[in-house]
Amino acid sequence: MEKKNILRFIGIIVLAAVIGFSFAACGGDDDGDGGSKSVGNNAVGGKTWYEYSDKTEFAANGTYTGYSAKRDSNRDYVLDANGKYQWVISETGTYTWNEDAKTVTLRLGKASAGDDGKLLDRAGLKSAYTAYMDEEYEAYKDQAGWTKKEDMIAGTGYSSIAQYIDAYVNEMFSDRPHAYSFSKDGKSLLIQEALPQPKGTDELAGQTYSGRNNTQYVFGSNSTYTIKSTYSGTTATEQETGSYSYDSTRKQVYFSRVKYYGQTALEYYETVTVPSGGTQYGDSNRFSSDDAYKASRTNDQFYRSSRSYDPDAKTIGE
Repeated sequence: MEKKNILRFIGIIVLAAVIGFSFAACGGDDDGDGGSKSVGNNAVGGKTWYEYSDKTEFAANGTYTGYSAKRDSNRDYVLDANGKYQWVISETGTYTWNEDAKTVTLRLGKASAGDDGKLLDRAGLKSAYTAYMDEEYEAYKDQAGWTKKEDMIAGTGYSSIAQYIDAYVNEMFSDRPHAYSFSKDGKSLLIQEALPQPKGTDELAGQTYSGRNNTQYVFGSNSTYTIKSTYSGTTATEQETGSYSYDSTRKQVYFSRVKYYGQTALEYYETVTVPSGGTQYGDSNRFSSDDAYKASRTNDQFYRSSRSYDPDAKTIGE
């Protein structure tokens, strides 16, 4: 899927590495044996998960196929005659489910490393990522002031490019647990990736950190958080609440949004207005149905996110 594409956002990944970005541990084992087991009935089989301009189709037999909206060489969407997305396969894999816990766990099998539609296995993706890191170093070393390749990953906690790449590839192929639910009418699948296990010392609990644009992050003592925004000296408005996890070595905090301006994902879904023309998330629906658009918008708003943090300055990076 586009947000998870290994190379499509590599410029962002490399830049973030310089300022302390780290990969989120998805949980589960990474030895390739599909560690999790299915429990109960398969509620997601035959359903489609929409998020932004991506979709994932869950087959009833425990396999899945991820798609990204097709783009041209200028990164513009290539639409069909009706102004709807055309799809290209971006990844394939297997999944397990737990009906009691309402979770679905994905395990990557193959993924695309670009826009050519070619799917690569673990070895292929590692090779492609290694080659791209080499290209990035040569292209930006003078501009960035890098004198060795390891300068690209300064602050990430990794001592070598090889170690960094291995961690990234292992991350891609580890189990990825997600919580799932359905809209009230049962038509749309709502999914949110689970938080990684906390690592190190919680330097956030009971503290208030500052973000950009007059934003405050208020962390509770029970792994919960509240984000408040203040505009033009007005009273702080509660923007979102949820749960968090952290990696104190790499100074990374992970957010799982529970409410956005007082609404849960199920409630937010009911308020999404489907547009009739123009551009996506403005006044256009490029999906095949109104339900797909509403699910995409909701899943995108409740997408698990992460930020870097500075415990000395009490700031959150944006």
